[in-house]
Amino acid sequence: MIKKGLVLLALVFSLGLGIYKANDFYHQPKVTSVLDGDTFIAENKGRVRILGLDAPELNLCYGKKSKKRLQELVLNKRVRLEILRKDMYKRYLASVWVGNNLVAETLLKEGLARPDYTDIKYNDRLKAAYKYAKNNHIGLYSGACVSQKPPNPHCLIKGNIDTGTNNKFYHYPGCRHYKYIKIDLDRGERWFCTRAEAEAAGFVKASRCP
Repeated sequence: MIKKGLVLLALVFSLGLGIYKANDFYHQPKVTSVLDGDTFIAENKGRVRILGLDAPELNLCYGKKSKKRLQELVLNKRVRLEILRKDMYKRYLASVWVGNNLVAETLLKEGLARPDYTDIKYNDRLKAAYKYAKNNHIGLYSGACVSQKPPNPHCLIKGNIDTGTNNKFYHYPGCRHYKYIKIDLDRGERWFCTRAEAEAAGFVKASRCP
């Protein structure tokens, strides 16, 4: 009698677990649109931005490639969201999963985005993915988005964006370390012809420039 009771209890537990998993799947939103390489729209949620990475804007180097890859990964699929909070643009900030695939990890490993260093529990995985792409010169780290020479030989001012603060600085010949500064086109860095042009674009003179 006890044995039958245990079997019945196990059956009820299994059935309940199955229902829970089914409901859990049902409440995973379906992605209806991809806006760029790190943001999409999910049904009943609206805009979701993927935590842990920063993909290039669509008008920048690798922007369209990043968007296309994200479409392959999530479009018309159900995603599991681990939501941290909403940002100032009312987007959900979330770690995003498709099955067992952590989407940010895939994009970083394929060199289609840069890490944003948000403090989340998957940082070690994301850091390893980023290092893999960088060490193997994949995607953004292949040199395809780095400009070493100005498109106009008379436009020698380098507009550089600090990776830690996102502050914009410009450097001209004669500035300390000028020759070591590279232009990452995927981040919105660019060449300028005059200081006035750089300042009009929001860049300020670097502190180590005379």
